[in-house]
Amino acid sequence: MRDEFGLNIRKSCSLTDIQKSSYFYVPKTSDDDAIIKTMHKLAEKHKRYGCPRIHRMLRRQGIVINHKKTERLYRQEMLKIRKKRRVRNAFKRGKVKAPIPVRLNQVYALDFVFDALVDGGRLKALNIIDLFNRRALWIEIDKSINSRKVMMILERIFEIYGVPETIISDNGPEFIAKKLKAWAIQKGIYWHYIDPGEPVQNAFMESFNDKFRDECLNENFFISIPHARVVVEDWRVSYNSERIHSSLGYLTPDEFTIKMQQEAEKQALGL
Repeated sequence: MRDEFGLNIRKSCSLTDIQKSSYFYVPKTSDDDAIIKTMHKLAEKHKRYGCPRIHRMLRRQGIVINHKKTERLYRQEMLKIRKKRRVRNAFKRGKVKAPIPVRLNQVYALDFVFDALVDGGRLKALNIIDLFNRRALWIEIDKSINSRKVMMILERIFEIYGVPETIISDNGPEFIAKKLKAWAIQKGIYWHYIDPGEPVQNAFMESFNDKFRDECLNENFFISIPHARVVVEDWRVSYNSERIHSSLGYLTPDEFTIKMQQEAEKQALGL
C-alpha cells in the first residue's frame, strides 16, 4: 500500500519507527465543538449569564451534559465576564421594609433609566416590573416623562393586569407629585417610597435596571425615539420569554406566570 506520494507505507513506517496503526489513526470527532458553539451563542446573546444559567439553557435546548463538563468548557472558553459591583449598605434599623409579594399582580416596582440618542438627544425609560414573577410589564421610552404620563401608563397596565396593592419607587419628583399621590389613594394603592440613597431597598428593580442597561442600552445605538421604542420592546419581550431566573426555579417570567395561573385554577376547582 502506498501513500499519496507513491511511497510504500510499510517501509516508510519502518524507517521512521512509526507504528502502522498510528499512521492510520483517525481521531474521533467530539461533540464538544457543537456544545461550545452553542455556549458561545448563548453567552453572546445573554452577556450577563453565568455558568449555572448557561448550563440550564443548554439543557432546555436538549444538550444534557454533566454540570462539571459545562463548567470546564465555560472556563476553557473564558466566557466569564467579571462585573465590579458597588458595595451597598444593608438596611438600617428602624427602616420600613417594602411588602414581599406572594402572588401575581400584588407589588409593582418603578424606576427611571437614562440614556442618549446618537445625536446626543436625551432618552428616558420608565421601567415597570411585577416583583412576584419578575415580568417586565412595561418600558416606556420618551425624551421626558412627567407624573401625568406615569399615571397614564399605569392606567394602561391596570387595564391589562388589574390594580396592584403596592407600588415601590424612589423619591423622584415624578413619583412624589401631589396629583400622583392623590390618584394612588383614589385607586386604593399603597405607594411605598424607599429611603433616599438606599436603592438596595428596591433591589429587584435595581437588578432589572442593570440587565436592561447591560443587555439593551449598552448594546445598541438609537437613532431616534421611535427606533429606541422598537429595540427596547423587542428586548422586553425576549426578557420575559427567554431569560430564566433561579429565583423562579429556572423558569422564564412568562413560564412562571403560566404555572402560577394554572395552580390558581386548580385551587379554585378544588383539585
